[in-house]
Formats: sequence, C-alpha cells, structure tokens
Amino acid sequence: MKPIKSLLGLLIFCLMILLQSNAFGNGEMVAVNSPLYNELMPVAVKWKNAVLNKNIKVLVDCVLPEDREYIIPKLKDKNSKLYNFLFKDKTSIYEILRKSKNLKIVLVKHEGLEQAGQGVTIYFYDEERVKLTFPVNSNEEQKLYNQGKIVSKFFFKTEGQWFTSYEF
Repeated sequence: MKPIKSLLGLLIFCLMILLQSNAFGNGEMVAVNSPLYNELMPVAVKWKNAVLNKNIKVLVDCVLPEDREYIIPKLKDKNSKLYNFLFKDKTSIYEILRKSKNLKIVLVKHEGLEQAGQGVTIYFYDEERVKLTFPVNSNEEQKLYNQGKIVSKFFFKTEGQWFTSYEF
C-alpha cells in the first residue's frame, strides 16, 4: 500500500508541474460555502500557523507518511534548501506570511486533476499589497512569489486526508 500512496503523491506532484501553465490556469475558486472549503480551510490555516510558528511536527504531518523519514532531517537542518525556502530566505514562505497585515487565503480547485485525485492550490497573500484575479496566470504567480508577495501551496487528497509536498 505504501508504494501505491507514494506513487499517487508523485503522480499528482508531476501532474502539478506538467500542467501548471494549462490546467492551473483553468482552476476555479472554491466557494466559501462549499463542503470543500469547509474541509480544506482548516488545513490551510493549520499549515500557515505551522510555518509561522516553525512547528516542524505539524509541517511533517502534512506530508505523506512514507515521505516523512526523508523530509524530517531537511526540515530540522537549518542549512538545508528546504529550511531556507520555508524560513530563512528573504522571500521565504515564513517572511511572506509574517509580513502580511491583511492575510487573504484563497482556494483554487484544479479540474484537470480529477483522474488522479483532488488537487487544490492554496494562495496566501496580503490583500492590501496585492490585488489578484483568479485563476492566476502561472507567470504572474511566479513573479509575485519572486517579489515576496504571494505564497501558493498545492495540496492533494488521498485516503481521506490532505497532503502537500516539500520537494521542488
């Protein structure tokens, strides 16, 4: 069962990368009153709080169980690329979230991923600094991230639980 879950996670991640410019551009915002929103928003808030509190345990819980052994050392090593990406770089996820005065969280469901499972990108940004129209063009998204203005994190659902990947 573990190889199947790993393969599913890898497949979804690969689809995310391959389809980013096409399928993600066709994503649709998840309505605030939808069951998906009610299910995933607490996951988004929990993940955001884990980054802001540098809570490695919660960040690890968001990864597929079979990937945790590999990810834990990277999250604990303050010199790893992953640690820098999450916490130390000038445009780290931590810095972007920390500097947001009016944090907006938007969920965008991706229609092109139904065959591989549910996939949602969660956007975090300061509503006062950035005005976005969804779906966001992948080039614009990358530009805003490079400027330290937006965080986007892809989550996928498998066996009733939402997970993300920290590999790039």
